[in-house]
Amino acid sequence: MKGLDKELKKIAQFANTQRLKKEEYFNHNLIIGFRLFSLLAVHFFLSIIVLYISFLPATILIILNGHIIYYYLVLTVHEGSHDMLFFSKNKKTSLMIRRLLPTFPTLIGFPTFTVYLRDHMLHHKYLSEKEDPQNSSKLNFRKIPLFYFLRKRPKYPLKHFIDNTNLFIFIPAFFLKIAHIVLLYALGGVIGIIIGLGIPLLIASGFNALRISFRHYNLYPNPKPLRSRSYTFFGSSILGPLGLKYHFEHHLFCYIPSYRLKKIYDFVEDNCPEKLINKIHYKHFKLRDFW
Repeated sequence: MKGLDKELKKIAQFANTQRLKKEEYFNHNLIIGFRLFSLLAVHFFLSIIVLYISFLPATILIILNGHIIYYYLVLTVHEGSHDMLFFSKNKKTSLMIRRLLPTFPTLIGFPTFTVYLRDHMLHHKYLSEKEDPQNSSKLNFRKIPLFYFLRKRPKYPLKHFIDNTNLFIFIPAFFLKIAHIVLLYALGGVIGIIIGLGIPLLIASGFNALRISFRHYNLYPNPKPLRSRSYTFFGSSILGPLGLKYHFEHHLFCYIPSYRLKKIYDFVEDNCPEKLINKIHYKHFKLRDFW
């Protein structure tokens, strides 16, 4: 697209005003920590309460639990992979926090942070190219439920996991999750594990597959920045919590906290050509675009 570099430069100048300032770190970390703790507590509560209620409300709560797992994993692994989960003014503290992050996904479900870290960094480097482990340029809407499980991943040597993990914290967190599974088994047997954790994890995987698809499907072989789009159709916040539905803006400025991406989205809407906006801002869901 002609003039794309000029438009991107204009957007970048505004995006720099949205960087998190050092004096804002404390409030940011407090809010993120509260969200993580709340989501974790609700997940544990729902996984147990569904064992004691009737079928219809249990079904609703299982779906809700699946979305909570999805929300929690998106918050930890996506924001964490860009070093935006917690901020510190001290570089050594930042490294320590980075090595604590794998603990958080362990507390609620899998995959681990380090697996996602490699996937997601490669994705940003090879957006929609053959080497991209999240490449959805050839994805069909009918295949979405299988996408999360069938996509090919690079190998993950044990050294990569150890180098990115604080094992002193990770090991007790892992056993805490095992204790949760044992508790579900004690309260409801195998069925307790299935409806308390297994099915919600599958639902979370489905949300994740849909999220990846809406962001990138059918945009290849555009120039790399245009192979990602923001989606703001009705209900899109369910698939893109925390402002991650503004994904074009995220790919350009992955150092901006997700909850500030809307301001960049609005700037693009107000200051960029309609041709560019129509390409990168998906506002009205149409099934034929994915079928």
